[in-house]
Amino acid sequence: RLDKLCFQVLASFGATGDHLFELHVGKNVYQLPVLNRGKQTGEALTAHWLGEFNPGDEFLLEYDFGDSWVFTITIEKVTTTRPLQNTRHAYLLDGYGSGIIENIGGTAGLMQAAEDDPTINHEIDLKAKQNQWGGQIARLQHRYE
Repeated sequence: RLDKLCFQVLASFGATGDHLFELHVGKNVYQLPVLNRGKQTGEALTAHWLGEFNPGDEFLLEYDFGDSWVFTITIEKVTTTRPLQNTRHAYLLDGYGSGIIENIGGTAGLMQAAEDDPTINHEIDLKAKQNQWGGQIARLQHRYE
């Protein structure tokens, strides 16, 4: 489901789940919970699957409408496996840095913090991060239930 994708992306960047988020795919907006933000009303993230999309489709995940963290997600491959049969888990392939820092002022605040504290930019231990990731995803999902 699209909500699971969002939880995986947000957890990989260290989001705490203290803010709302939405996923934009073309002109469609998917939300959890569904909100009425101005002229747009979103669709439920939990009602849609990645398998509904095609290779090359691009998603924009926006987290924390104040700091406005935006993540671009591009679908590279779609398999024909039905969702209930797919038992594979997501894996982190690469990464660098500390991710986001909540309530810091978005990318401008993070860039300033990285200038002040160079340890924010560091290589990550993929194996350790992967081992922690499942718990982070579960905590995020619980925050939005």
